[in-house]
Amino acid sequence: RTEQQIIINKPVKWIINENISKSTTSKKVKIPSQAKNISVYSLDKNKKKKIDVEIDNNLIKNTITRIETLNKNLGEKSINIKNITGKIKVEYYTEAPKIKEKEISKNKKEVTVYSSYELNYTNVKAFANISEITSDKNLIKIYWKSENRYLDFKAFDTNGNGLLDKVEWIVPHLSNQVFEIIILTKAEYLDSNRNFIEDVSSNVSTRNNIFAVIPNGDY
Repeated sequence: RTEQQIIINKPVKWIINENISKSTTSKKVKIPSQAKNISVYSLDKNKKKKIDVEIDNNLIKNTITRIETLNKNLGEKSINIKNITGKIKVEYYTEAPKIKEKEISKNKKEVTVYSSYELNYTNVKAFANISEITSDKNLIKIYWKSENRYLDFKAFDTNGNGLLDKVEWIVPHLSNQVFEIIILTKAEYLDSNRNFIEDVSSNVSTRNNIFAVIPNGDY
């Protein structure tokens, strides 16, 4: 389990707590094959002491060359704990989820948040800078393409000039998810792909019984 919020571009720290009985001569703890910076501690009498352990990597043997190689993206490896009893804490890190941004226009950005599929990250905090166009959060939308829905988010004015310049949201799950950040500066009519078609501000600025008819699937 992890004791921290998973955040893009930040390695993820994981902690496993075990209690090894006196009748057990050895214990195997399974961790992902991608785990790095592995440390094991004995917590005898609440004192944290690092202990030496053996780690069995997940090896695959090539049936032709008979060369064994580490499979970095699949399976597990084992931490072998021997001749230790009582409370044990295992700490390790896995790679940070990453983000890739593509500027579509001043008002629109495509953001991809991704990680290794096998790590199965959930509830990942993502953030991106946006153009300083508006102070109204209601004019900003974050659209989750694969799920075809909009997400809740937070918006910030990080430099104090009165205009929002950063958004932050939670990605429910990875490995590879694509989002669109859209800033509506006017009453804009968008097609089903959220591309601009026309400005309908004059139709919605006052209650004048003039309606803009938007086809099903458009915005």
